[in-house]
Amino acid sequence: MVSDTRTNSVSNGTTYEGFGANAVGGSTSSTVYHVTNLNSSGPGSLANGIGSNRTIVFDVSGTITGRFDLANISYLTIDGAGQDITINNNVNGDGISFQGQNTHHCILKNIHVTNAGNDGINVVDGAHDIVIANCTSYGNRDGNIDVAGGYNVTVQYCIIGGGAAGWSGGMLITASNVSIHHNLFSPATPNEVGERCPMVHSNYSPVGNPNADIRNNVIWRFGRNNATGSGYGVNVAYRAAANAVNNYVYTPVTATASNGVTTSAYGEPQGSLYASGNVSGNAGTDANGSTNHAEYPIPSQYAVTMQDACTAASLVLASAGPSQRNSVDMGYVNGVTITGCSTTPPNQNPIVNAGADQSITLPNNSVTLTGNASDPDGAIASYAWTKVSGSGGTISSPSTATTEITGLTAGTYVFSLTVTDNHGATSSDNVTVTVNNSTPSNTPPTVNAGGDQTITLPVNSVTLTGTASDPDGSIASYSWTKVSGSGGTISSPGAATTNIAGLTAGTYVFRLTVTDDQGATATDNVTVTVINSQPTNSPPNANAGADQTITLPTTAVRLTGSGSDPDGTIISYTWTKVSGIGGVITSPNSASTDVVGLAIGTYVFRLTITDNSGATDTDEVTIIVKNVF
Repeated sequence: MVSDTRTNSVSNGTTYEGFGANAVGGSTSSTVYHVTNLNSSGPGSLANGIGSNRTIVFDVSGTITGRFDLANISYLTIDGAGQDITINNNVNGDGISFQGQNTHHCILKNIHVTNAGNDGINVVDGAHDIVIANCTSYGNRDGNIDVAGGYNVTVQYCIIGGGAAGWSGGMLITASNVSIHHNLFSPATPNEVGERCPMVHSNYSPVGNPNADIRNNVIWRFGRNNATGSGYGVNVAYRAAANAVNNYVYTPVTATASNGVTTSAYGEPQGSLYASGNVSGNAGTDANGSTNHAEYPIPSQYAVTMQDACTAASLVLASAGPSQRNSVDMGYVNGVTITGCSTTPPNQNPIVNAGADQSITLPNNSVTLTGNASDPDGAIASYAWTKVSGSGGTISSPSTATTEITGLTAGTYVFSLTVTDNHGATSSDNVTVTVNNSTPSNTPPTVNAGGDQTITLPVNSVTLTGTASDPDGSIASYSWTKVSGSGGTISSPGAATTNIAGLTAGTYVFRLTVTDDQGATATDNVTVTVINSQPTNSPPNANAGADQTITLPTTAVRLTGSGSDPDGTIISYTWTKVSGIGGVITSPNSASTDVVGLAIGTYVFRLTITDNSGATDTDEVTIIVKNVF
């Protein structure tokens, strides 16, 4: 570890909300790296401190020139709190980039980023659980903050200034589960670009159908040229989806819903947008008029503490940007004037819950659906249950919060509860009811304890391998027991395969019992035979008979052999000729045989015997044949 790394305790000091709320950054580690100079590399530099499981803080203020590609980095916090830190990329790729699936649980806060050749800050290629908080990004060649291809990302309390190129601007989202809340989108001069504030777009997206939750932002002077207001602010295109709730939107010309909070298709299926509670600073402009979809539900653990648009706008102007605001930050903040806010906040939609999904089994053919609803700024005026899908079924009380559904048959049903508040706003929630056919009688499992086994001492252990199956379920347990036999230990009685140790001579029966997931059982037995070790076999003794001498014209002799075995029997005899010219053995597989056709010379014949245990012995006999003279 470099000398600029110090071990102590640092608190993140900020609450993170939205889809990135689970990001913990470097808070799980006690390692803190102090940036002590503004160099692009080397000891004490920011580049030298980048790594996993740490928090990076700054002991100096000023501008650091460089690009920072964070790949394969996790559990990292970079916090410029207390200093005025600017990352100037010098038109060399991205400024700060979180890259790849192996980059996660990272937090970037209290940093300025500018002059990047591509994006100022981005999240790409599957990076996840990322928080970008209280940063200012402006004057970059593409997006100031882009979220492309990652997931579970929060951007909060940031200042997103204008872009440097003719089509760039605030933020492009092509990722899933992205929360954008309490940010200021604000080009400061007519020369900056303020389009994409933000844009949720699937055409460039590796995740297919990106989605974002956009709440409580100030979107100020958006458009390709903020002096004319052309272009758009919040935009959902292609197959993307977004909630745009309680944002403050303003353009310096008379805006329409199409360039404030809107959807577009560009030749593809139009984006899905829920717009509610947005306030336009332009009189007569409806910032919620492009709604074409119900609100996309946000899981409670990713909810954002929300205010009405006007209250949130004041909070954003007071809190967005780094803790040490500089003249750039104040230029953006002071360029905003909140108008068009009335003392009466817009009506908020009611909140409805149709209850938990249910599953029943015939002959039970009815359920009770218990819904509930609340309204944050009023009262619930009515309830309405409807059937979305499914065959059959009758809703007994469609106009009450709780109703019984009767007459259900096997299948899947979806029922919707729609509630209306006292100002006419509605919300809906669905519940699924699954009706199963009656459960058939359970079929017992089948079991095989394996083949019988025989071992010979001193081997005194065996492995029993059982198998089992269940035609209508699964095997829940195995149990080996000993039925008969003296001694022996079952090593793993609760497993399909077990070792049996400590066996002595004798016969054993072991039983495998299996139980299925509905309590039915089956058994099978296996026999293990343990026999004593066999004594060492003694070899047999062979005798080929006495040597013989004959004189021509006699040309034949009789060989009379014999054999004995001290611990068994002789099972075979074999005569072979070892040496000599001519001569025929007439009965080579008998104890005695004639040898005919002998000529003058010396012959050696061999007798080989084999006992009943396979041991052998040999003996030889010599035959001399002389001439008559």
